[in-house]
Amino acid sequence: VLDCVEVNEDWHARFTCIGRSYEYVIANRRAPLVLEAGRAWRIAHPLDADAMHEAAQVLIGRHDFTTFRSAQCQSASPGKT
Repeated sequence: VLDCVEVNEDWHARFTCIGRSYEYVIANRRAPLVLEAGRAWRIAHPLDADAMHEAAQVLIGRHDFTTFRSAQCQSASPGKT
């Protein structure tokens, strides 16, 4: 947690929030995770950064997530960036 503030009682974490961000941590080493246990994914074998970058290119841009929406989804659009 980097920061916190007190908010009005009518603030809702899902509907009032204007953005979210996520960080995924990969520990590329053979040694077990100690300090990062539960907060990182350990991959013991060498990673191919160029192949990972190429594969990640399909994630960039706007995508239609209609297939993953529930019938009760309240989002205005299935499109996400």
